[in-house]
Amino acid sequence: LLLTFAVAQVALAETGSLQERLERSRWLEEELGRLNTVLVAGDPVSVLEAVDGLREEVGQDARWANLEGLALAATGDHRAAIRRFTEGLRLDPDRSALHANLAVSLVQVGATGRALSEFEQAAQLDPRSVDAHLGWGRELHRLRRHGPALEPLRRARYLAPDDLRVLPVLGDAAAAAGEVEEALEVWGRVETLAPDVRSARRLAELRAPRDPEAAVEAYDLCLDRDPDALDCREAAASLETAAGRPDAAAERLFPHAEDLSGPGLANLYVALWNAGRGGDVRALVERRPPRSGPGCGVAGLAFRAVGDTENALEMLTVGLNVAPRDPGLLVLMGAVLEDAGRRDEARAAWRRALELDADNAEARSNLEATGGLRAPDPRSK
Repeated sequence: LLLTFAVAQVALAETGSLQERLERSRWLEEELGRLNTVLVAGDPVSVLEAVDGLREEVGQDARWANLEGLALAATGDHRAAIRRFTEGLRLDPDRSALHANLAVSLVQVGATGRALSEFEQAAQLDPRSVDAHLGWGRELHRLRRHGPALEPLRRARYLAPDDLRVLPVLGDAAAAAGEVEEALEVWGRVETLAPDVRSARRLAELRAPRDPEAAVEAYDLCLDRDPDALDCREAAASLETAAGRPDAAAERLFPHAEDLSGPGLANLYVALWNAGRGGDVRALVERRPPRSGPGCGVAGLAFRAVGDTENALEMLTVGLNVAPRDPGLLVLMGAVLEDAGRRDEARAAWRRALELDADNAEARSNLEATGGLRAPDPRSK
């Protein structure tokens, strides 16, 4: 009887121990899920503290290694994350997520070659992993290997057709690889799913070479969504100037003259002049003086038109300091110098223009008209 009782007690103890282990195992699974949620919510420090307290129990579990690596990466400690992901792969070398997450941290420390290898391995281990294919294609695109990037990015889109992490990267890679129709289709899908400034801007940029009018409409859509999107305003104005609508370009830019970029300001000067608004050109010089060759040239023309040779020469001098090899500026400088009665200097400017552009008919004509093409008389020295 005593022996039977002892055996029964041992059996009960073992059953109790097994039950405790099962309960503990279930709790650890629940805790793993909870901590993943905490990490997604943006609290990696709490995750790291919890993992550290459970290290004796979970230190040899690749899933926990992955969690800890992600938390370390979220704090910016990618080198520690790389070590933890690598430890996890020793425990489970076929876990695709570990390879993909390792690759992301490798990119952050500049280990590009190894990162590409890890992304590729992750995609091979799990052909249905959107993250693996997206990471692989995105890194190839970042390295300007746009053509090779398309295959994994297209695969990622196949797996997740409307994933807004995938579509912009695929659209940009397709455009960079010369697949403009595909890029337009992809960015059109982004515009349908989540219309914003970026999607309108990219559609405008893609349409501009083929359909400038449609591009202007897309830039206007961009400005409807963000009136401060100055790059869209300048790009639309540039297309309008090129299409022979300087009035529209000037109206678009003139109220924003103080904020324009250098090229945008130059375009405004050209648009105002082409629109016959010389007075606005001269007023603009006071508000925002030109600092480019084209802008200074237009300002010089506007001042010359009202006989203000002093300001015309000042503007052209600034322009030639910026663009000393611009034959057009030199021809105009010569004309203003001739207006001011400084013929020798005018001829020198025209000769320099001909040196830079032997076919410059205006420079040659001006020299012929002023006798500047004849050989100088040695007795004049």
